[in-house]
Formats: sequence, C-alpha cells, structure tokens
Amino acid sequence: MNTDAALRLPAGDDVQASVRAKFVSDDGGLSIFTVPSDTHAFRVDLRDFNGTTVF
Repeated sequence: MNTDAALRLPAGDDVQASVRAKFVSDDGGLSIFTVPSDTHAFRVDLRDFNGTTVF
C-alpha cells in the first residue's frame, strides 16, 4: 500500500517544508502537508518566530 503521511499544523504558522513535503490545503484552521511513503527518515521541527523549538 502506498500511503502518504499527513502533517497538520495551525494555519498561518511560518512553516518551511523540504522538497519532498507538499502543501495540500487549509482545512478547518490547519495547514496540511503530505510526505511520500518512501521517505525513510522524517523529522519535524516546529519553531516560533524567535527560533525556539516548540515541538
């Protein structure tokens, strides 16, 4: 089965995605990105505007 992983973040957040991540849409206040299923290493860093890691 070839299923993409989905990442949902609060809409309007300053988000940078790698080339392999694809913005899909805004849904109910969330920004949705997908990552191809053949991505072996997946890391998420959420940072505030000061660069502090929040997740």
